[in-house]
Amino acid sequence: MLPRFVLDAIDTHLATFVGGDPDGPLFPGEAGGIISDGWFQREWRLAKNALGLPAIRFHDLRHTAGTIASQQGATMNEVVSRPGHSTTSAAIRYQKAAADRDQLIADKLDDFVTGLRTAANEPGEPAPVAGFSRVRTPETPSISSPDAQKAPQTQGFQWYPQRDSNLCRHLERD
Repeated sequence: MLPRFVLDAIDTHLATFVGGDPDGPLFPGEAGGIISDGWFQREWRLAKNALGLPAIRFHDLRHTAGTIASQQGATMNEVVSRPGHSTTSAAIRYQKAAADRDQLIADKLDDFVTGLRTAANEPGEPAPVAGFSRVRTPETPSISSPDAQKAPQTQGFQWYPQRDSNLCRHLERD
């Protein structure tokens, strides 16, 4: 299944270069019929150089499509089946973790949990802060302060500022 913008581009291409023949080749040669590999390589090289992308390979377009599908929420099975892979090992390469994507996921998780907390409270009441919040309010003692009363599940842990995107790294055994 192709996205609508790709189908529209193919329709325009067919009408312009193939005369609208639905059975004609997608990329006809200059004299009609199928293009040769040499002609394709020459045109591909000219096109990528004109765009300032001399190092890109044609197969990189497939990789880009898989990566974008993954970033748009496609499941691993969907990323495997779209390009016709038979195993997940090839599709794992499309799972690129970028810093901005990681932050987006963290923000969505925050929004999700905030929504759950808000739904569980009376209107107008602030949502309770669970467990080991990195945000301290004046009435909330630091977990590492000696006068804080530790709940049984927090004993043996000390609070450390978050060092990276690992949400549990701030919990370290004494």
